[in-house]
Amino acid sequence: MGKTWPNNYYILEEWFLGAIIIVYILYPIIVKLLNKKEKLTTLIIVVLYLLTLNYKMLNQDSFRNIFSFIFSFYIGMLLTKNKEIYDVKEIYITSIILLILSSILPISVDTNIKNHLDGFLLYLTLYGIGNKMMKYNSVKAPINIISKVSYEIFLLQHVIVYTMLKLANPASTIRSLSILFFTIIRIISE
Repeated sequence: MGKTWPNNYYILEEWFLGAIIIVYILYPIIVKLLNKKEKLTTLIIVVLYLLTLNYKMLNQDSFRNIFSFIFSFYIGMLLTKNKEIYDVKEIYITSIILLILSSILPISVDTNIKNHLDGFLLYLTLYGIGNKMMKYNSVKAPINIISKVSYEIFLLQHVIVYTMLKLANPASTIRSLSILFFTIIRIISE
């Protein structure tokens, strides 16, 4: 019997790759809307994201729904556009504290919301750490070397992640971050 295709817009085997292609096709439109009507665009994207939490839109669960993916991508665009807001020491420290609390305390919210919140806090934390560490040449030089092979790392990372998850499937944010750390080391050593 032949392979049956998924009954949704991710015709590719890997939903993440399908989402990336869709978002990159939409990127010029999203940028234009962000620059001309930031508040309205933000409102529309947030509403579409919230709808994915309550309805199975486009025959896709909320985490893998394209509107959830666009929301993540758009938040990244907003963060990049408004760096001066979170380039403040208090925001950096608060994000570290909230990330630790989010990792330790059981929070009963939708997994999709928790993943976005943890991703947002992790970004702010790593951005703050990165800003501090990139001031040192001993850190900056290896990062510049690694950045030249970032596309290759991207291509390899799924294979490494799947292999690492076979060894230990994380049940908490701390375990997830530990696996992320060892995954990064494994990718760099390839």
